[in-house]
Amino acid sequence: MAGRNQHHIPQFLQRGFAVPGSNELRIWRFERERLPRRPRSIRSTASEDWFYSDAPVDGSRTLDNAITDEERPIFALLSSVRNLELESQVGASDAATLVNHLVPRTAHFRQTIEQGMRQLITGAMKLFTSKDALIALLGLDQAEPNEVFPTRVAEELRSNEAIQELGLPDQVIERMAFHVAKDQFEATADVTIPEFRRLFHHWNAAAGTWVRTGHNNALAKRGGPNARFDFFTTLNWQIVGAAPEGAILPDCVAIAIDQDGSSAPLMLADLEEVAVVLMPLNSAVLLQGNVAGQSLPSNIAFNVEAARASHRFFLASSDGPPIRSLQPFVDDRASGLINAAVDSAFENYIPKSTTGKKEADHESEAADAWDVPATSRCGYELSFLGSADEDTAREISNAVKQLVDTLGHSLPLSRLDGITFAADYPAALQTVERGVLGPEPPTTIDSIVGTGIAQTVNVMRNDVVKCRIVLAGWIGHSLISDDEKDVDWAISVLTRQLSLVALTEIFDTRLPGTILRPIEGPLGGWLYGAVGAAVDGYMASHISAGFGDAEELAEGFRELLRQALDRMRETVLPARLVYRYDGDLDRLLAVASQRSGMCCFLPQICLDTAQRLVSKRSVQVATLRWRFAGPACTPGFHASLQTWNVIASN
Repeated sequence: MAGRNQHHIPQFLQRGFAVPGSNELRIWRFERERLPRRPRSIRSTASEDWFYSDAPVDGSRTLDNAITDEERPIFALLSSVRNLELESQVGASDAATLVNHLVPRTAHFRQTIEQGMRQLITGAMKLFTSKDALIALLGLDQAEPNEVFPTRVAEELRSNEAIQELGLPDQVIERMAFHVAKDQFEATADVTIPEFRRLFHHWNAAAGTWVRTGHNNALAKRGGPNARFDFFTTLNWQIVGAAPEGAILPDCVAIAIDQDGSSAPLMLADLEEVAVVLMPLNSAVLLQGNVAGQSLPSNIAFNVEAARASHRFFLASSDGPPIRSLQPFVDDRASGLINAAVDSAFENYIPKSTTGKKEADHESEAADAWDVPATSRCGYELSFLGSADEDTAREISNAVKQLVDTLGHSLPLSRLDGITFAADYPAALQTVERGVLGPEPPTTIDSIVGTGIAQTVNVMRNDVVKCRIVLAGWIGHSLISDDEKDVDWAISVLTRQLSLVALTEIFDTRLPGTILRPIEGPLGGWLYGAVGAAVDGYMASHISAGFGDAEELAEGFRELLRQALDRMRETVLPARLVYRYDGDLDRLLAVASQRSGMCCFLPQICLDTAQRLVSKRSVQVATLRWRFAGPACTPGFHASLQTWNVIASN
């Protein structure tokens, strides 16, 4: 049914994997980051608000309407194929129709393409915004022109008509251009690199919108010539039985087995290399298509390969040990294919002189953290200050890296400088190196208001604004607790801080030069100190509302609000009476801002509203649905940016 909640894996397919005997159709969803506690309703599984189409403004038909209309005959076809006996042959046209409808529409495909685009943008930004990398890329690190410079620069010069009119030999043109480039590089780079950086930031911010638009445009044109459909019609299709524990449904819906025995999500497979296609129809049977002369290798276990091909999750009718054992395999293959493609794209452009450094970086990235900073593979430091022994620190590190990697697919976390777990949280805040003169050392919340446990501190590293997250040490222990409530709570705390890191990227890109800079004028500074946390606090709470027990968190924030209002009645109201006689406005404002504690947590109260807008425990809804730039931003975010701009300008 068309509407707000749009399923990228249709409900009629999911019902074949529903929990047997459940009154309401429910299904087990195994996510990449952790095991489930209970089955979910199919109505809210593998779906997002407005995934295909936004709400129509004039009653016109949308892509979601068109897909919904197509689902009726597809459901009938799926039902008839499901009822066939094992080893029955399936018509190639029918099988191709089923697979070609169900596979391309998934969020799996959209997410992996977005991940690849962001990685390409990030790689290009590193290449074109580093003077050392550009010098090596252009061959300017040599005394004389080598094979690099002529192939990348001189060919462009030789095609210039004005230069050709000089009548100089190519070798002379190359040598002149080479020395001019070396002499002028510094001055040119100082102008072009900031422009490159702004351009790449814009592309990264717009990547989600571009991919969604491109994916939807492709789905809207799926009725035209389709090489993928044509390939499916050439396969020999039949019904095969599933494993005794039941087949799982990967978020890519179908997988491909190549001729060399390797697997891949079907939408990411090279059709020229495919030997077998497998798509589960329900927990009992699979639809298998073989290329002529090819067969499924005997060592291939569908459930294992399907879990590896899944990007975010897989669905199942049970949570028994054989199914639970598959959870660690999630995304073992999907992201690997994207990474390999991105590495291949840059292979010919990465300067050979940096190879040794790259290998050293990989060795450093594999280091484990324990009481001293250790660089993780995501480019941030993870440290423990008297809060964990070596084995515990390693276990917490793995949990943190898994969460950061998961959120990093949807949130821009390149500004994350590091994460510190400290036994003495207030002292750890005081020791954060800001990297710039002016700001006072960060402090925890006033004990009158509550007990501080986590803070994201802006720092300056190599002229780039970054964020250092400092947390009370016991939060790390909660991440690896056997109590799922403790784990949920710790995840929600860390997710909110990581959301603030993402917002720092957005604000610094949109409003460069405002973070970590003093605000002119005493009134402007005072006003900013009172309300500065409102914008990022609201948005971070909105993003992180899908993590942890949202109702429990919201009740905690409501209690903080009630306590703050009580304190205001006790302190601010008497101060107002005094102000009537002494007229000392500074004194009144000091009492109002310091004693109420409202600015410390009031932005988080929006969690109560945000949890109504996003689905609990949904990485996709809590992060992917929120757009980072341009016209796809929510009106609330535009308003927040306008507020931020007014505050910053004061």
